[in-house]
Amino acid sequence: MIKNVLVDVGGVLIDLHRSVAVDRLRELGVTDADEMLDAYRQTGVFLDYESGRIGTEDFAHHLSETYHREITIEQLRWALLGFLKRVCEEKLTFLEEEIAPHYRVLALSNTNPLLYDYFESKDFISSGRPLSDFFECVFTSYTMGMCKPEREIFLRVLEEGNLLPEETLFLDDGPANTSMARSLGMVAYTCRNEEDWRDPIRRLLVR
Repeated sequence: MIKNVLVDVGGVLIDLHRSVAVDRLRELGVTDADEMLDAYRQTGVFLDYESGRIGTEDFAHHLSETYHREITIEQLRWALLGFLKRVCEEKLTFLEEEIAPHYRVLALSNTNPLLYDYFESKDFISSGRPLSDFFECVFTSYTMGMCKPEREIFLRVLEEGNLLPEETLFLDDGPANTSMARSLGMVAYTCRNEEDWRDPIRRLLVR
């Protein structure tokens, strides 16, 4: 019996357009942004930043040194926000009004401090509420020191959230992430970018 719903953020609650972020980074001089920015998991210095191995200042400094031009934190904020096409407020409302009264609702996101600062700001949605308002707990890759689909991040979430895998439904847009969740005993649903997954989740939860 499902008692917990664990939700990814980007690609599930936020529609993404990766190409805009890539184009903005190229404009800043990050010529190989397309190779390092993946829809589901970053590589290189972007992975170091998302997994919390380096902070925002070191991230900006590394890129400036690598590409031989000054790249500021504000420029990087602008570039990375290019990932976000639309925050799906109707899905947040669905979680709050239909799911949270009956299930524990938590989030697990591969993200970084610049993007998460935006998620927690008054600009995130029209009501001015932050992402964390909609969840019992938000687990982020950069604070946990690892990224999905690493097995350890799921084990940590299960332990710290006091979740049993067989009682947990996991929503994510990354096939490798949902595959890892299933291997640990969770029920998992792979969302497509811009999919309205509310009806499929309703059906899963009434089984």
